[in-house]
Amino acid sequence: EPRKTHLEWRNAGGLYTQVAHHNDRTDADVDEKDAEILEVVDLAQTENWRATDGNWVVLRFGMTTIGGHEYDVDILDKAAVTRYFNRFSKAVLDRVAPHLGKTFTHLYSCSWEGAVPTWSVDFKSDYRELTGDDIIPKLPFLCHFDRKGEREKFVETYRKARNELFRRNFYLTAKALAAKRGIRWVSESGGPWRRDPAIFGLADQIDFYAVNDLPQGEFWHAMKWSANGNGQFVRGAVRAAKELGINRVSAEAFTHMNHHWSVAPCDIKGDGDRAYASGINHFVWHTFACSPDEYGTPGGEYFAGTH
Repeated sequence: EPRKTHLEWRNAGGLYTQVAHHNDRTDADVDEKDAEILEVVDLAQTENWRATDGNWVVLRFGMTTIGGHEYDVDILDKAAVTRYFNRFSKAVLDRVAPHLGKTFTHLYSCSWEGAVPTWSVDFKSDYRELTGDDIIPKLPFLCHFDRKGEREKFVETYRKARNELFRRNFYLTAKALAAKRGIRWVSESGGPWRRDPAIFGLADQIDFYAVNDLPQGEFWHAMKWSANGNGQFVRGAVRAAKELGINRVSAEAFTHMNHHWSVAPCDIKGDGDRAYASGINHFVWHTFACSPDEYGTPGGEYFAGTH
């Protein structure tokens, strides 16, 4: 009988989870009971193989883009990140070249909230470099097969390797490319993320923040999603700045996703006070939109932000 597997990919930002019941992505989070493996044969590397007696399952693994995210940058692929940088950021930096390192001092990346990838072009070789292990014979573990209890340890190792590739190949690559142009790097590289194991529960948040010349968290107005229930996601950035000896620590500030023009400065003062008390000393206002004159007053505004 063909073995049906419940497959799912997840969003890192914590606002939603999308589930596919067919063949989009999988990170081993399936609900069925583990099936025990006695032997794994890589048919791609085996000629004229004949199955011995017993029950065999043929698994075919491939790589594709994530449905609905075909235009996302592959955050696990250093070459893809470099190509994107050269298409987008480089065009801006070329235009302001005389000001680089003077009035144009930082390149900024806000919180990454994409669909979490499970594979990449060089994942096999990158995984071997990080772990010293060959991932191919263990791929059935990602389909919820097991062998003498090996699956649980492998899935943890796999997720840690994927997270480290995100840190290296996305954030450190972008930082190095910015440094070549004489500017510094600031990003919300520590989240906010979903912290369950399948997403970034096995990532070291301080290590992620440490890629920055200026660590940055974020806080919201009238949003109760954070662990402390007040919309503040700043302590990781503060801790990283302290450990790195960085005197300035930043936050995306006063983000808001209710009605436009619905809060006054007196409404958000408490949010700013809490951030200051937590150690933030640099606000990046979220958000100020440039609106054409023909749009009138108050003009066009970004959907998420206090104005």
